[in-house]
Amino acid sequence: MMDFAIVEFRKSSEIAVVPSKWISKDKKRCYWPINFKTSKLTAAVRQRISANVKEFESFEIKVMYETDDYEKARQKLKQAEFDSDLQTEVEDEQVQTPKRQKRLLSSSLILNIILRPNPRYIDSGSETETEDDTPLRRSPRKIARTTSSASLPPLPKPPAELIAGGLMSSSSTHRNKDETTVTPKSKSLSRSEFEVKVLTCLEHIKRQVQDNAKTLHVLEKKMNVTAGEDNEEDETVVLPDMPVKDEGHLEEVEQLLQNNAAVKKRMIRSLSTIGGDNTKQSVRRIMKNLVSNSLAMKLNWLGRGNKRPFSGLILKDVLFASVRRNRLCKEATDKEIEDVAKDWLKFSKDREGGRKDRKEKKTADSESQNIE
Repeated sequence: MMDFAIVEFRKSSEIAVVPSKWISKDKKRCYWPINFKTSKLTAAVRQRISANVKEFESFEIKVMYETDDYEKARQKLKQAEFDSDLQTEVEDEQVQTPKRQKRLLSSSLILNIILRPNPRYIDSGSETETEDDTPLRRSPRKIARTTSSASLPPLPKPPAELIAGGLMSSSSTHRNKDETTVTPKSKSLSRSEFEVKVLTCLEHIKRQVQDNAKTLHVLEKKMNVTAGEDNEEDETVVLPDMPVKDEGHLEEVEQLLQNNAAVKKRMIRSLSTIGGDNTKQSVRRIMKNLVSNSLAMKLNWLGRGNKRPFSGLILKDVLFASVRRNRLCKEATDKEIEDVAKDWLKFSKDREGGRKDRKEKKTADSESQNIE
């Protein structure tokens, strides 16, 4: 077996120069690389690399010519376009009347190395084409069938409203007739139907974007108005000193909150900026800025044990509203906020060194009893 051969792929009638080692022993099938780039395909043929299952597929072929000279195989490829009965290398070459033409399995960068263009598929009425105009194809089964533009109807113009809306120019509907491709399946949409459908979808998308832009503009206006109102309130409303330090101070703050809704609103907004990762953390942080620890020891939730009930204060309403302004706590229930506030008030005596003082006092009392 010689080193190179010209083969015809029976299914697609394309011809190509291939290494003889890619051809089966019975010369009825040939391996062909599927996803090789142009440079890699050229090198693969010249160097006669071995075929492998991962990168090659097998196709039914007919061997037309064999030779040990790669350059001679290139020359014979031109004759093979017209003559299906090539002689072997040892016989004289004869120029015969064209019998039939075969398409070349080609790429734009390897035409001058392996393949030649097929005159059968060059439109005589168009401008002169070069070999570089032939499209790249990786595999015989993947080569698209082409036909003359005379057999296809002209493209319809897009709807007038699309052109008027700037979505598409009228010139965009005209394409080179020589580039027309026949749809392989009769059930698929024709090119004109497909383009009309695409243009319709684009018009729908355009309208949706316009609607979204209008909605966004309205929201921005509302946000700006709200921000302006908040700023105006911040300039005129003065908050009392916080946290509340003692019972006298508590009475003053409660009276202010009861008589001035603007102060209450601004206090809620101010405390809500303290934030927290969850309801528990947010309640504790706000309570710390709402009442001092010394006052907290004189309060509990229901007012048991001669203590003042926190649940009856306006500060309780401020606490609930401030916590829920945190986007992470907006779904917090009254019970969740109440339980955390109860514990914070309950353990106020253990904060700021209170637990340590009680432990030291207990130790001192125990030592005193032991001495006695």
